[in-house]
Amino acid sequence: MSLKKFGYNLRCALRGLLLNSKENSFQLMLVCAFGVIILGILFKISLCEWLIVLLCISFNLALESINTTWETTFDYLEPKYSLPVKNIKDLIASSVLIVSIFSAVIGIIIFVPKIINFLKL
Repeated sequence: MSLKKFGYNLRCALRGLLLNSKENSFQLMLVCAFGVIILGILFKISLCEWLIVLLCISFNLALESINTTWETTFDYLEPKYSLPVKNIKDLIASSVLIVSIFSAVIGIIIFVPKIINFLKL
C-alpha cells in the first residue's frame, strides 16, 4: 500500500470518527471512558487492569460505531417504519448493551475494592 493511499484511508477513518462523535450514545460512552481513565490514574491500577479497562473501552466504542453504521444503513434503505428493520436494529443495539453491562461489571470488579480501600484511609 502506498503512503498516499494510507493517508487517504486514515482521513476517511478520522472523518468516520468525527461522524461518530456527533452521536449521543457515542458521546456518552466517551464521557464514561474518560471518567474511567481518570479513575484508573487516581487509583493507580495495574498494567493488567489497564489492559482490561482499555480493551473494554475500545470494544464499547467500536461496537457503538458498528451499531450506528447499521442503524444509518437501515434508515437509508428503509426510511419508513418497518417492524423487521426495527427488530434488526434492536438486535444490533442489544449487542452494545451486553458489552456495556459486562464492561460495567469488570469496572466494578476492578474499582470497587480500590474505592473501599481509599475510604478506609
